[in-house]
Amino acid sequence: MNIDSLFSTLDTQVLGESFRIIIQSPITFKTTDIKEKNKLLKRSFEQEKKLLLNEPRGHRGINGCLIFPANTDSFELLFLNHDYSIPFKYEGVAAGLTALLETGNLSPNPDGKYSVITPYGRVYLTTKLKDGQVTSVKTNISTAEKRKNKDNSLTVCIDEQRYYKMATLPKSIESIDVNNLESITKWGEDIVERNKTSNPELTGVILVDKVQDNHFKSITFERDGYIRRTPGIDSTEAIIESFENDINDEEEIINETIFSSRLSMNRNSKNHEKAYYELRPFITGTHDFILDSDDPLPTGFLLQ
Repeated sequence: MNIDSLFSTLDTQVLGESFRIIIQSPITFKTTDIKEKNKLLKRSFEQEKKLLLNEPRGHRGINGCLIFPANTDSFELLFLNHDYSIPFKYEGVAAGLTALLETGNLSPNPDGKYSVITPYGRVYLTTKLKDGQVTSVKTNISTAEKRKNKDNSLTVCIDEQRYYKMATLPKSIESIDVNNLESITKWGEDIVERNKTSNPELTGVILVDKVQDNHFKSITFERDGYIRRTPGIDSTEAIIESFENDINDEEEIINETIFSSRLSMNRNSKNHEKAYYELRPFITGTHDFILDSDDPLPTGFLLQ
């Protein structure tokens, strides 16, 4: 076997969504600036990215997280994405930290506090460990701001970088339920396609249904109509911002997906800056991927 490239990964999941943590790979950079690294990653290494993200080694729902050491932070993290995927996900940062701690690739801090540098800013996390396992990862976001569009719909901007168009259930769809998945998927593909040209900065579309007080069901469509499996910190924060007048800050806020995954947020109206999200990432496997010159599917494929 003529081995061209070797990748070592730790596969994880958070609320049903997959994150492939890449701890060893031939992807390297001469620059030390993380934003420059991100630009180079986006326009280069196409074969390596497809190897890791496409079938048969990956799938459309997998997210790649590339890990590097950092001088002033716990580590650096870059995202490898499918086309049209959301470029940054807090869940991936939490998954990366969990994978490194549980495999001994990162020494635990006595206070459980960590900082991770990403091209989209620094993320602060707090963990709890028990018998070498991470039992929770807490984090919060920087900002969420809503704005009204010309058609009276809302767009919520997260961290001044990611833009989500908010939508409520159309009359043609009774509820956000797996029994309505076909019609919901078709609706999502149509609305995303219509917004690609008219709203090029759009990160995704969030369909929301208020089930009862402080309990919402939602679906996040990425820019190709793909449905995220997790409720998502971004979508939960976008819902809180959009429905601020309908939310009791003294009670738990629940965001539930069509696949029944739930993310909750406890927020005190008198002290919003102390609000946080708590996640529980899991390691689902470790893999060594070898690319050789005889590989019949060196860049894989995606099921349509």
